Amino acid sequence: MGSSEHARHSAEDAAGAVQDKASQLTGKAGEKAHDAADAVRGAPRTVARQARGNPLAAGVIAFGVGMLAATLIPATDAEKRAGQQLKEHGGDLTDKVKDIASEMKDDVSGTVRQAAGQVKETAADAAQTTRQQAQSSAWDAKDRSRQAVRDARS
Repeated sequence: MGSSEHARHSAEDAAGAVQDKASQLTGKAGEKAHDAADAVRGAPRTVARQARGNPLAAGVIAFGVGMLAATLIPATDAEKRAGQQLKEHGGDLTDKVKDIASEMKDDVSGTVRQAAGQVKETAADAAQTTRQQAQSSAWDAKDRSRQAVRDARS
C-alpha cells in the first residue's frame, strides 16, 4: 500500500504544480492583456505626440487611418461600377503608360550617355592640364636647381 500512497502523493504534487503553473500563466496573460489595452487607449496621445512638429508624419498617419476606414466601409454600387470600368479600360491605359515610360527611358538614356561623354572629356582635359602643370613645375624646379648650383660655384 505504501507504493500506491506514494503514487497518489506524486500525482497530487504534479497536479498542484500544474495548477500553480496554470495560475501563473493566467496571471501573466491578464497582465499582457491589460498592457495591450492600455497601449491601445494611449495610442492616440502617443501618435499626436510623435506627429507634433512633423507634418509629414501627421500626413502619413492620416493616410493610414483613412485607408483603414476605407477597408471597413463596404463599397457602394457606384464604386463597384467604376472599378469594373477601370478593369475593362485598364489595358488601354496600361499600354499608353508603357509607351510613355519607354519614350522617357530612351530620352533619359540619351541624356545620360551625353552627360557621361562630357564627364569623360572633362576628366581627360583635367588630366592633361595636370600633367602639363606638373611638367612645367618640374622644369622650373630643375632650372632653379641649376641656377643655385651655378650661383654656389661663383
